[in-house]
Amino acid sequence: MTAPLELTSISKSYQDGDRLIHALRAVSLRVETGELVAVMGPSGSGKSTLLSIAGGLEQPTAGEVTIDGQTISALSSDQRAGVRRRAVGYVFQEGTEPPARLDRSRECSLATR
Repeated sequence: MTAPLELTSISKSYQDGDRLIHALRAVSLRVETGELVAVMGPSGSGKSTLLSIAGGLEQPTAGEVTIDGQTISALSSDQRAGVRRRAVGYVFQEGTEPPARLDRSRECSLATR
């Protein structure tokens, strides 16, 4: 059976001038149906990067992300957005808001779906 979320050998690196910063190195994770997962670690350990990649918001430097059996790593930004609408949800920490604000009518529309 296919896991709802699978990350295989995910790596993410950033260039900072002449330095290469490795945010994630070969991280693998499989989340089964009904399983609850908490991502914990100190500031700067790659938690947000991992979650952004898992949800298709960001592309990994290497590795593969599979959501509901569909590999999203090679999809375009618009295609990944379609997968997010269908299969991904985020719960933000208390006191934070989603990165982009919507107008009130759009927020109310989304809240009633």
